[in-house]
Amino acid sequence: MLTLPIAMMDLEPRQVLAYSVLLLIPALYFLLRLPSSQLGHIPTVGGPSTPLFSYLGSFRFFVRGVSILQEGYTKHKGHLFKYNDWYSWTVAVTTAQQIDEVRKAPDDVLSFLETGLETVQGDYTLGRAVHENPYHISLVRSQLTRSLSAIFPQMMDEISTAFEDTIPTPQKHGDWVKVHPRDVITQRGVKFLGPLITERSRLAAELGDEWKDKPNDMLQWCIDSGVGEAIPDLVMRILTINMAAIHSSSITFTHAIFHLATNPHFIQPIREEVDELIQKEGWSKETLGKMHKVDSFLREAMRMDGLAAVSLDRVALKDFTFSDGTIIPAGTRLAAPARAIHRDDELYPNALTFDPWRFSNMRDKTEQGAHNFAVNTSAEFMIFGHGKHACPGRFFVVNEMKAMLAYIAVNYDVKMADDSADMPPSMYFGRAIVPNGTAEVAFRKRQH
Repeated sequence: MLTLPIAMMDLEPRQVLAYSVLLLIPALYFLLRLPSSQLGHIPTVGGPSTPLFSYLGSFRFFVRGVSILQEGYTKHKGHLFKYNDWYSWTVAVTTAQQIDEVRKAPDDVLSFLETGLETVQGDYTLGRAVHENPYHISLVRSQLTRSLSAIFPQMMDEISTAFEDTIPTPQKHGDWVKVHPRDVITQRGVKFLGPLITERSRLAAELGDEWKDKPNDMLQWCIDSGVGEAIPDLVMRILTINMAAIHSSSITFTHAIFHLATNPHFIQPIREEVDELIQKEGWSKETLGKMHKVDSFLREAMRMDGLAAVSLDRVALKDFTFSDGTIIPAGTRLAAPARAIHRDDELYPNALTFDPWRFSNMRDKTEQGAHNFAVNTSAEFMIFGHGKHACPGRFFVVNEMKAMLAYIAVNYDVKMADDSADMPPSMYFGRAIVPNGTAEVAFRKRQH
């Protein structure tokens, strides 16, 4: 006979039901997280894989995710390993061959979209219209990339204005101005974009698809491609693009600024390269393409710190078999421990040392040098992912960051506000890498 604890015997039936549900939810959560028997032969890092205790690994991963991934890569390089993150068991791939097999797998077998939607809970955060018809991704990949030269003057004007606004002119010439590189930006999308969308739609209805001075920007491309789409859905689509673009570029560029400020002597070679090119050719997208030291500095900053400790996220929609015969059952997540790979001495000599000209020197010395530009991805460089699902906006983002770094070099001197030569420590939350939020960088107008 089933009996209830004495403390529950005096409760109303509905109260007993409520307490039972509350107890059942965590129980189901832990049971559903139990590793599949088909993953039992894959070694575990970060915590126990035994029933009921495996959930401890997810809490450890939240606190020590970066070190757990490094531990797994160090111990099991050349093989698969698994770890328990906040979502589920994830199998990590560590070799170029494994990464290539994941990259080439069809979307109906290993899905990039599904793991992204699961991570951000897309139905609730983005809305079904955005993720069921993600036409904005192809717009970024095609129209934005093709328009980089055309929109470059506006981008440089925005960069110049933003720096003047962000770094106020000091009272005394030559004084340093302290700045927190990591700024927080809030958007009230519908309030600001709604009237703009309405007005542009009115102009299109009155003047046709093409009218004089029609804007050539992402918002207009979305309006043209999503004819009849509701304003809230259009706004959410723009915010989705901004979320991916603003946070990725701001995190990456903050790391780059910290590397520059802790090594002020690096600014002179960049300054000389930029000065020479600008004097000959002026500011343009094509000129940026010739700034090899600027490009190398940013790629090295991304290699050292990056956006996250993992890349190449996928979820298996069907059973997947690696070439060595290892079976990954449907429902399993896969990822590559990108940060550990990027800091592998066998791939990058003296990998823990920041070498700003690492990639420009490689381009000068090897026939494969063209593959070492910041926008290029590989099994050894996965900041932007790899393969057909690599970040479609990376060409814009890299051009934007190169323009900002070049602008700083020709207009400012930079150092840490406390004159430190030590890189401000980042913060880690699970897989996330967040630049230091308290460190200050000092700017002053260029003195020579």
